Amino acid sequence: MNQTTPPVEEKNLFSSCSSTRHFLLSKTNRFEHESRNQQPPFAGSDALLEIFPDMLSGPAFIEHSLSILDAAKAFGVITIRLDHGHPENDSATDEINPARIIDTGKIIARTSRQHNSIWGQLSNDTWGCFLPDADEAACTQWKRTLKADLAGQKLPGVTVGIALYPCNDFTHSQIVDNAWKALHHATFFGPDSAAVFDAVSLNISGDQHYQEGDIRGAVSEFKNALALDPSNINVHNSLGVCYGVLGELESALKEFETSLALDPAEFMAAYNIGMTHQLLDNPESALEFFLRAGDMKPDVYEINLNTGHLLLQNGSAEKAMGFLEKAAQLEPGSGLAFRYLADGLKKLGRINEAIEAYKKAVKLHPYDADSISALGWLFAKSGENLEIATMFCRQATELAPDRGVFFQRLGRLYLKNNRTEEALVALENADRLGQDSKDLIETIRGQQMEEAS
Repeated sequence: MNQTTPPVEEKNLFSSCSSTRHFLLSKTNRFEHESRNQQPPFAGSDALLEIFPDMLSGPAFIEHSLSILDAAKAFGVITIRLDHGHPENDSATDEINPARIIDTGKIIARTSRQHNSIWGQLSNDTWGCFLPDADEAACTQWKRTLKADLAGQKLPGVTVGIALYPCNDFTHSQIVDNAWKALHHATFFGPDSAAVFDAVSLNISGDQHYQEGDIRGAVSEFKNALALDPSNINVHNSLGVCYGVLGELESALKEFETSLALDPAEFMAAYNIGMTHQLLDNPESALEFFLRAGDMKPDVYEINLNTGHLLLQNGSAEKAMGFLEKAAQLEPGSGLAFRYLADGLKKLGRINEAIEAYKKAVKLHPYDADSISALGWLFAKSGENLEIATMFCRQATELAPDRGVFFQRLGRLYLKNNRTEEALVALENADRLGQDSKDLIETIRGQQMEEAS
């Protein structure tokens, strides 16, 4: 095995069922980043400009519209995206037929004239419309007119996002961003759908920032969401996860506790409170909330894994086994579950079963130094070939050269195999790394002195 190989399992936050030591996140779909400043030309632009020579696109359209609305006390912004994957498209790809862009543009222009609004092209497949002095009812009526006209012309549907000004402390230009977020929100409901910007739109946007690693950006979105809807359980939970990732554990705990107070049956909040207590080194409180989360949702891998592991650390191996066995059943591809299971079997003296579980852990994650070292040590204790046992223990020290216990095991096996010089080096490394090996070192040195005399 190579010394530069990756660690056994990446410690990511919950995005699938592979996370092990961290928080559960209310996950939304991830959207690709999209700039409202995308530059023209767009597909069909030349033909559109022949029909509408004054049509603006991209940032020029946005800036022009906002300049007209500079002093407006109220307005609406509508984003209109052509639905992809429709049977009438030229192919099964995501490419939009330019003729469809032109036909849809004509209907958007007509709808805009009927409603005294400003329209233009935001990106290749997305249009925008600004409605002066409009409220939600006016924007909804605009959308209904557009969809009815599209249906009347037998054109494929569109997905629509709506954002309104005023809205909290958002500026005029931020309303355009909000309309994009509402469009992403609408995508959740499938083709030919619509959504009005709200706390859920911001929760979706916050999750996108989170998935891209922009945790501070996610915090900002979640805070804005709570300003719109202070009782949104998922947003409190998501904000708590961000604080947890940032190491602001007291703030994280506050958000999780708020989420659980809003809904005492919210298992993610209960689990995350337990996770935060564990990070704050409060194992009794952590176990209390892990067990509470498990009562609410017994078939979640992370809950079973961390409950079992904490029980194991607390010396309750018998109680831990049920949780660890269930974690391994729920995620049979998790090397960590099998390692913890093997740790429990070893503590209970079920050595042969522990060896099999460690073998499975190593097969699933060949760079798991903990399992490799334990497997080598148990091989030696059970009478397996000493050279094979020593090889495993040596590989573990190569993978994790900062773990004193691995060097001590290796040193003991070298000593057992009468390789005293190698044993001395390994045990000195173990002692240097905090694994007390002084007695063994003195024994070896004493033997060396006797042999020299």
